[in-house]
Amino acid sequence: MWNPLRIFFKKKEQKTTADKKQKLRTTAVKQLNNISKQKDQKKLVAQLHLLLRDFFKQYFNLRYAFTNEELADELSRRKIDRYLKRKTAKILERVTEARYNAEHTPEELKALVEDTKQVISLL
Repeated sequence: MWNPLRIFFKKKEQKTTADKKQKLRTTAVKQLNNISKQKDQKKLVAQLHLLLRDFFKQYFNLRYAFTNEELADELSRRKIDRYLKRKTAKILERVTEARYNAEHTPEELKALVEDTKQVISLL
């Protein structure tokens, strides 16, 4: 039966979890491209750290402020390839180290951003 009010109350398109995660990945990669252009190393590392935390919070739908250890535990519980789990844990360690160690070369930071892009794309 046709309902004339239907044109006013259209159902919103339901986005699947996979669609949402794909959008998160593409947005994060775009942001990483912008971050990689940053000249100030401290700002680059800070922005990278915030981007990673925000990405994982949304990607895993975490509703709490987590530490790197809690995020590593969260990763271990998820059904993700072991290679990606190890690579992600390594990136988190490198970002933490870069935040507290001011001595790093631009090449190291560039490699860190590229590794981060690779992991986010593969998730």
